[in-house]
Amino acid sequence: MGCDCTIGAKHPSEFKKFVHAAMEKKLKGTGISVSAAMFLAELEEDRGMTNRELTERVGFTKALTTRVTRQLEEKGLVEITPSGRECSISLTPKGRETRAMARRCQAEVMDYIFSGLTEEELEFLNHIHRKMDERIDAFYEEQRRKKE
Repeated sequence: MGCDCTIGAKHPSEFKKFVHAAMEKKLKGTGISVSAAMFLAELEEDRGMTNRELTERVGFTKALTTRVTRQLEEKGLVEITPSGRECSISLTPKGRETRAMARRCQAEVMDYIFSGLTEEELEFLNHIHRKMDERIDAFYEEQRRKKE
């Protein structure tokens, strides 16, 4: 079964470019890059996360995660604490405020994108995303089992 996933929709890279450009516009003058905002938005409010956890959550490389978290530390937004072989990355009070702003920016961009959809359409879209997530999880689980 084939799928031409570009019929009637922008290519995923176009979606990503739009979100990046819209976030850049919203963050202008804050001193926070889109990448930094994405990392801040994913950090847990009340506990530290390891570099590995954060890398997996944002979907970037470990090198980029390290570089961005160091920049965030320099700005006083996160605290990096050695924890065994990893480091724990935690939000500072200033980081929590900036995280809230980054999340508001993300929400505004997503609200703009999805504002033309009805509740029914949003429900259906969420249903499709859950099914896609299940397939992706099944793929990774199968790959993991093959390695064992």
